[in-house]
Amino acid sequence: MARKKAKSNYSESGNISSSLSSKPRRATFGMHSENFRGLLYKKSLMHLVSFSRFGSKPGLSRMARLLDLLGSPQNNFKCILVAGTNGKGSTTKFLSDILQSAGYRAGSFYSPHIFSFRERIQVNGKSISKKDFAKSASTVFSSLPLLQLDHPTFFEAITAMAFCHFARKKVDYAVLEVGLGGRLDATNACEPELSIITSVGLEHTDVLGKTVPEIAKEKAGIMRKGKPIICGAVGEAKKEIEKIAKWKRAPIYFIDKNKLKIRLKTLGTYQYSNAAIAATAAQILGIRDEIILKSIQSAKIPARWQTISSSPKIIIDCAHNPQAAEEIANDLKHDFSPNQNSPRLLLFAAMKDKDYSSVLQSILPFFDYAIFCSPPYKRAQSAKNLLACAKKLNSNIKLISISSPDSALKKAKILAGKKGRILVCGSIYLLQYLFGEREFQITG
Repeated sequence: MARKKAKSNYSESGNISSSLSSKPRRATFGMHSENFRGLLYKKSLMHLVSFSRFGSKPGLSRMARLLDLLGSPQNNFKCILVAGTNGKGSTTKFLSDILQSAGYRAGSFYSPHIFSFRERIQVNGKSISKKDFAKSASTVFSSLPLLQLDHPTFFEAITAMAFCHFARKKVDYAVLEVGLGGRLDATNACEPELSIITSVGLEHTDVLGKTVPEIAKEKAGIMRKGKPIICGAVGEAKKEIEKIAKWKRAPIYFIDKNKLKIRLKTLGTYQYSNAAIAATAAQILGIRDEIILKSIQSAKIPARWQTISSSPKIIIDCAHNPQAAEEIANDLKHDFSPNQNSPRLLLFAAMKDKDYSSVLQSILPFFDYAIFCSPPYKRAQSAKNLLACAKKLNSNIKLISISSPDSALKKAKILAGKKGRILVCGSIYLLQYLFGEREFQITG
């Protein structure tokens, strides 16, 4: 299968492009033993996470300059951007799997991670190794002196690392989950072959806009003139995106999940929309239907209505906003129907800037108990405040506040017994804390 020819000065060794007039200092990372590689990974990760102090600085000029210093690695493969309020991570996974099944070497970029920080950057479904993580980090860090005082943000740096890794591993396609919005997101520094907008709802209104059309406009910023756009948005958002697509003369495809004639194994019913979007994108790329359907049918998407235990039954899900809470309603009806011999428990945490009141209003009626906790993050809402919010909703279920997520999960298991059912949701960061690697805890 022919690969797209490189259009950049990116070096597979990870060096800064030789076309630059002056080379910056290079960080040195020796690779002598497995233990030492692990140590280097931790040091790289700690340094990368320290970039969080620079906050979020929307805009593409700094990212463009960083990529130029790196030799434009993003030009060595074809890119696909996936934006949306909900479903973008799942859609990224579906499409990456389909591309791999079709014989392509597929890179994928996710944000945030859940089980391991390294899962943010993957090639053919495998997370970046500790050795390659340190190598890509070294490449990006060594370019920073040339940026002078315009230091990249954490997300810009990890995105640049992903581009470097994908170029080094010679991927054919990279499917990139957009971080925030779209127009000014770091991932938008590439030139996508096609773009995807899964859904649009009210989110990050302090940055993206106060109305759905305003937010839709920001997400539509990933669209390119004459390039296909696949859209799962409805209502006002759909109209706004359609208007922009017409202006950019971009072919637009609105999905119909009801046309996906296949059963999804072990996945929530809300995944049909995401699967249909990925299938449409794959068809546009010329992949045969039988490959698409087979890949979708066998898909396993982490932390999306995922059962991690059977006794008691524990399901984890990324739902953390009102739209996502509505989407899991059918699965709640099925897996958390009333049963006197099987208590139903909700383990819940949320960030302060999320509309957790609306989320709780949608899902509390499906449970007998709700246990609230608070992961050790600055943005996390306190367990007591979450409990107080639930009380105001006139809930008739038993409410419990336990700050420690570990203690809260232990309590939930005790109350559930062997026959009970537990749903853990409300924040990706709760799942990350309880079930992810703890070699380095990010508390920002």
